[in-house]
Amino acid sequence: EFTKNPALNNFFANRAMGMSMKYGLRASLLTVQNELKRLLNRKKLLGQPVYTAISFVDRDGSILVSTKETEKQKVRSFHLDGDSAPGVSLRIFDNKKLGYDAYYVATIDYHNQVTGLIIAEVNLAKVVLPLLQHSENNRVDNTLMLIAPHDKILVSTAPVSDPNSFSTRQQTTLSVPLDDSGYILKGIIRNNQQMLLTSPWFLAAIALLSLPVVGGLFLLLRLNNNHLLLQAKYLASQQQEQELRYFRRLLDLSTDLIAVIDPSTSRYLDVNQTMCTFFSLDREQLLKKKFIDHSDTYRTIEQWRLFLKQIRKNERITDEYNGQHPDGSPFFIEINAHYAQLDDREAIVAIFRDISERKRSEQVIQQANQRVNAVLAGIDAIVYVMDMETHTILYANTAATTLYGDLVGKTCWQHLHSGQTGPCSFCPNDKLLGDDGKPAETYIWEFQHGENNLWFHSADCAIPWDDGRYVHLQVATDITARIQNEQALQDAHSQLEALAYYDPLTRLANRRLFIDRLQHALHKADRINSGLAICYLDLDEFKQINDTYGHEAGDDLLVQVGERLLNNLRGEDTVARWGGDEFALLITNQKDEEQCVETLSRLLDCLTTPYEIRSTLFQVTTSVGVTLYPKDNGDPETLLRHADQAMYLAKQKGRNCYHFFDPEQDRRINMRLEQINCIGKAIKQDELRLFYQPKIDMARGRVMGAEALVRWQHPEEGLLPPVRFLPLIEGHRLQLSLDWWVLDKAMQQASFWQTNGEELSISVNIAAQTIQQPGFADRLIELLADYGIDGGLIELEILESGIIDELDTISSVIRQCVETGISFALDDYGTGFSSLTHIRRLPVQTLKIDQSFVREMLDNRDDFHIVEGVIGLARAFELEVIAEGVETTKLGTQLLKLGCNYAQGYCIAKPMPSSEITDWRKQYKVPEEWLKAAAEKTV
Repeated sequence: EFTKNPALNNFFANRAMGMSMKYGLRASLLTVQNELKRLLNRKKLLGQPVYTAISFVDRDGSILVSTKETEKQKVRSFHLDGDSAPGVSLRIFDNKKLGYDAYYVATIDYHNQVTGLIIAEVNLAKVVLPLLQHSENNRVDNTLMLIAPHDKILVSTAPVSDPNSFSTRQQTTLSVPLDDSGYILKGIIRNNQQMLLTSPWFLAAIALLSLPVVGGLFLLLRLNNNHLLLQAKYLASQQQEQELRYFRRLLDLSTDLIAVIDPSTSRYLDVNQTMCTFFSLDREQLLKKKFIDHSDTYRTIEQWRLFLKQIRKNERITDEYNGQHPDGSPFFIEINAHYAQLDDREAIVAIFRDISERKRSEQVIQQANQRVNAVLAGIDAIVYVMDMETHTILYANTAATTLYGDLVGKTCWQHLHSGQTGPCSFCPNDKLLGDDGKPAETYIWEFQHGENNLWFHSADCAIPWDDGRYVHLQVATDITARIQNEQALQDAHSQLEALAYYDPLTRLANRRLFIDRLQHALHKADRINSGLAICYLDLDEFKQINDTYGHEAGDDLLVQVGERLLNNLRGEDTVARWGGDEFALLITNQKDEEQCVETLSRLLDCLTTPYEIRSTLFQVTTSVGVTLYPKDNGDPETLLRHADQAMYLAKQKGRNCYHFFDPEQDRRINMRLEQINCIGKAIKQDELRLFYQPKIDMARGRVMGAEALVRWQHPEEGLLPPVRFLPLIEGHRLQLSLDWWVLDKAMQQASFWQTNGEELSISVNIAAQTIQQPGFADRLIELLADYGIDGGLIELEILESGIIDELDTISSVIRQCVETGISFALDDYGTGFSSLTHIRRLPVQTLKIDQSFVREMLDNRDDFHIVEGVIGLARAFELEVIAEGVETTKLGTQLLKLGCNYAQGYCIAKPMPSSEITDWRKQYKVPEEWLKAAAEKTV
């Protein structure tokens, strides 16, 4: 470290500048000498000086300055040559008088050149040996030697002539090479005195003689295997301590209370953290307490001595006791303690478990059992518990013992069923547990006791018993009186009940018997993995026969139909008259449609064969609806409803045929009904909104009105267009509600615009079925009056396809409405069964060209000619014509050229809320192309 001293750098700098000893250079040497003296006084090892002298030597070996005032001007062998390597080295010389001297030689580097030496002198015999011999841990049986090359002993703490002469028995030799000088520091350890490794005298020697070695203390890692074993022992001690800490942590994390107790005083010697938390005390406070302080069971000295006597005798004891927390609240503890010897002293190791909650639960259960026993003793029902394997009675209430005597401990057949020598054949034990061994549903049954002819209604189930197994609980109520009354009623009404199951006209099964048989057939089909066909038949045009030939002829026909059905089905099948001209069939062993078709075809053939009734031949056809079980997996009511639905579809197909119920089609129908219900709620909850799409006169550039278009503000899906919900209610009664809702909102908006000076006619789409409702015109007039608007502000648009069947009726209603000023437009003209008759007979004022023709008219010649034709018809019948779906300027220009001035579409404006109409009217301008096209056509 001294070779970097600033004093040395200052000296060499002054000398490089040519400064002489006289002028300044000597002052620099004096500074170096003072620094060397300080280093000499500072370097001590175990309180003793390390060096006897330190010198500053020039390149040629001459001493420039030294801590010895009488030092010669030359130092032996210490001079620099071209091969001198920088660093620190150890050199030892034989001092004939005083022993061996050790010199530590450090090179001085100045501007990357070795320019001098620092030499520290140590007399091994004079300085090191006395230090080692007076060390407090030095023993006569341990030896430390410094050995030169060729095994020459330089210094030894004991007389030794040969370093290799020591016996290797019961001793350990530790050798540390000192740098690369060839010298070795050897320690001889006898009688397993491994403390040499940590004794000051050995460490002092290593520190003193290994200074040139970087990190000299780490040379201990080079020691022999014995040294490594000592190191491993230390590490093992460290690991053991860590494991003890880990084990302590585990004890503290345990949910159980753990303590070590002094048997003589019952004082706690050690506790885990869980116990401290339980008593709300810290560890120091708890260690001042005694076990008997916390226990009401072992509160006295006598009780504690008895506890000690038991645990010393048995070495282990498990018990329960109660006590109180510091706040006075009670607790219950389960203790598991054993006697032990810890560190040569007697101790009790105890593990406590808080069972307070369990004790409270046991007390609640005990109280509940007392209440249950009191209730069971006071009821009239027979209650007993039986072992399901041995049939031994485990419990019987008062009512049971009163009727049968003492039952507990005896088998059930000994008293409950006298005369039996084994379990009864009707014993319900096998019905009380499921396949998984868990209790099944309560088994309800009725039985008669043989000796006294008593009848009982019994509810049997499996319940868990004290030992964890399941036992048979039976609760039987005396129903003898009820059975007797039922028998009397059955006898009195047996004939009436028989008649109740059959149709009095055809003697076929009636609805009640059919459903009963269907229920049994379903159970059987499930059991044997078979299928059923449930058919619903309706005679086509039967009403006409009744009206023409009378009801007696109709009844005769029904009887013959029933006979034919019975004759063409098997005995296990069921034919029932459902009512009127409807019959129901239950055909067994029908797994699929292919198997069923043969039977159905045969039935249709036999039923279409002419009937002779009162000398008159009749021929009728039948429509049959069929559903197959288990493909259609429902209860009897559902299956019959599905067969009925299929029958109506058969009639729609043309009658005299059969139709199989389709579950997927039914699912779609149910989904549609659900959606319709949602639309109905939307109307009631005011979730619908009206948007308005402007209609303009392209030739004059003015707004002529707006069409009211309904939207649904769905609470979950957002704003829905009409295509998402309007098709679902076509033909449904909700269509009426929606039409009147739209009419009401549209007139309300027209009134608002009229009040604010913005008169704008509104077009409203109305279904034909709405117009046909009685009083439609009167109700429309009332709405106009309610909102105080002129009929000229309202235009009603009706679909051409919806008026075909009731053209005269609708035409009459339209005329009534036209008298109030309301106008009508024929919507989507050309998309349905378009007829000139409709135009001629209906008092409409406008034809509306459907957007499906308008959008493609520039690219599709057929569409173009249709549009051209509709415009021509309108002109011929002196009607206005308006095109919808105008989405480009070119379309509008072409329509103007064809003679259609009115239009609506996205090119003009998209549908918008009423609040945006006013701003749109202010900023909208008709395209110049349209005005130009209109002007050219006028010319």
